[in-house]
Amino acid sequence: MIRTFDRTELGLFTFLGAATVVSVLAALFTEQYYLALIPFGLLTIYVGVINFKLLYYLLLFTIPFSIEYSFSESLATDLPDEPLMIGLMFVTGIFVLTNYKALPKGYFGHLLLVALMAHLFWIFISALTSIETIVSFKVFLSKIWYTMTFSVLTAIIVRTKEDLKKAFWCIYIPLTLLIIQVIIRHAINGFAFDDINQPMAPFFRNHVNYAAIVTIFFPFILLVRTWYE
Repeated sequence: MIRTFDRTELGLFTFLGAATVVSVLAALFTEQYYLALIPFGLLTIYVGVINFKLLYYLLLFTIPFSIEYSFSESLATDLPDEPLMIGLMFVTGIFVLTNYKALPKGYFGHLLLVALMAHLFWIFISALTSIETIVSFKVFLSKIWYTMTFSVLTAIIVRTKEDLKKAFWCIYIPLTLLIIQVIIRHAINGFAFDDINQPMAPFFRNHVNYAAIVTIFFPFILLVRTWYE
């Protein structure tokens, strides 16, 4: 059976198509090739509005693959996970304001959250007294979207064992693929320590970042071994 599009769907499709053409042409003429990603950004926003849970799991999937990107000497970010965090921060804020009962009972009184809020408050106070005020407030803002996404939103979405399984596999699969390619590239160099950072690029700044994410994730692998025979 052939499905027909309604006027709203057709309008959205036309808008996205036009935005794609315009952004690609703008990227070619200005040689600012990141402009070609605008349609993906618009599509991501749309998905975030209609199904932010899907966007959350997409964020988890992109964490291992994300790379550092500098727009200028004073502005850098991680792509694509940090823009997703910022978007989900706003989605989370709106959702909590309109559905405050979605959070687990006693969430705001939990000791870990109280400690996290105290940590954020101290960063804010430190930013006020900092010599590099702008840099310090950038750090404070980044802490907010990390907290909103990985603390508040996670508490809303990851509520059951099945939810935790989904979150685990979203990170485990891409991370495992990256570990395999790092080992292969490192082996080609004869596992030389003086070239140890080269196989990590561009997904990890250095071998310390690589070791950190592998070490932090390893306990979850031990947990998952108890889930499956």
